[in-house]
Amino acid sequence: MDHKQDKYKVVTFLNREELDFVDNLTKDLYFGYGIKIPRAKLVEEIIQAFRDKEAQDRKTIEQELVRIFREKEEE
Repeated sequence: MDHKQDKYKVVTFLNREELDFVDNLTKDLYFGYGIKIPRAKLVEEIIQAFRDKEAQDRKTIEQELVRIFREKEEE
């Protein structure tokens, strides 16, 4: 039997610079790769990417996120 993990709502406060960073990532994913993702899902996937693999720079993170989101689109 497949059990889904419990999800918890997390509220966070970001300053303008942090919010712009997150928004720019979502825009880059959308305009660069056609992947539309809400902020909360982006944060969740960033955490998972860091847990699964050590990222050395932003490009590595972006490539990993593209791979993850493409796999999820195929499901």
